[in-house]
Amino acid sequence: MNTDAITAKIMEEAREQAAALLKEADEKAEQMRIQAEEELAHKRGQADESLRVQVRDMRDRMLRMAELDQKKAMLAVKRQVIDEAFDNALERMRKMDAADKKAYLCRLLVDSAAGGEELIVSEEEKDLYDDAFMDRINACLAQAGKKPVRPGGARKLGGGFALREGGMEINCTYASVIGQARPGLESEVAAMLFQET
Repeated sequence: MNTDAITAKIMEEAREQAAALLKEADEKAEQMRIQAEEELAHKRGQADESLRVQVRDMRDRMLRMAELDQKKAMLAVKRQVIDEAFDNALERMRKMDAADKKAYLCRLLVDSAAGGEELIVSEEEKDLYDDAFMDRINACLAQAGKKPVRPGGARKLGGGFALREGGMEINCTYASVIGQARPGLESEVAAMLFQET
């Protein structure tokens, strides 16, 4: 056999081997590409699902926050309406006619006084406390078994009075009376205003 034939045969076998190796490499590359695409599709699916869950959770959180903000706003409005109701009650107390005001002040004084204190009247209502009204107050106190009150002057109180004995003072202004009654009345007022049970 001549060398040219041997060389040609070696070359032919090398080409066949190279072609087989190339074919095998192409098949492996194709398998790797398919596997990579499948993995990518799987990961994309997982990412999409994760994103859907995150979006749903975020939407739910935002809805809860919006509901909470709405409830806070509604409570603020209710609080404002309740405040206005108590402010209106205070204003109505201040605007009572003289006869009703004297009857109320007399009852409040009998309930509040131990007897013998100085009566500090509201500057805004000092004209109510004429001699006849003071006699009526002291008669009511006597009927309740208490000593008469002593005049203690007038001060800007916004309605009502104060009782002073020594260094202690009892605040019986309209604002104080409403302020003391408010905690016990707020739920009842809210129920009336907002039809709550």
